[in-house]
Amino acid sequence: MIPLLAQVTADQIHPLVQFIIGGSAAVFLLNQAITFWKEHMREKPVPGETYATKEEMRQAHGRMNRERDEANGKIAAAEAIARAAAVKVETEVKAVERAFVEAVAQIRRDGEARVTGVQQAIDGWRKEMADEHKDDTDKLHERITELLSAFSELKGEFHATKS
Repeated sequence: MIPLLAQVTADQIHPLVQFIIGGSAAVFLLNQAITFWKEHMREKPVPGETYATKEEMRQAHGRMNRERDEANGKIAAAEAIARAAAVKVETEVKAVERAFVEAVAQIRRDGEARVTGVQQAIDGWRKEMADEHKDDTDKLHERITELLSAFSELKGEFHATKS
């Protein structure tokens, strides 16, 4: 049976402490040995298999530069096409705008000419009607004058008989 730590006497504690310290040192040394073997003693791959060489880096860098230059060239070409299209669209929009303004002006001139023609026609019809009915109008005015005189006479006679 293993005695509990609280039951251990002073003369028994000394060998127990030595055992614990020795065990800890052994575990530490074993850990250091395993770490050393992992880092230094096992077989390592050749650096050329793991890492890129200077020549491979130069080739990769050159390839990336060429691809970047090609992409920049394509972007520049696309921008040039876009600028040309924008200029063409702007020109066409201005041409359509000029045509629209001219069409509106022509419609306005045609409308004004029609209005003038209609006004002249109406004025001509009024004059014709006035000329045609001038005699009738004069006759109507004469008849109205005669009727008013007759009413005045009747009114005078009516007042005379009433008084």
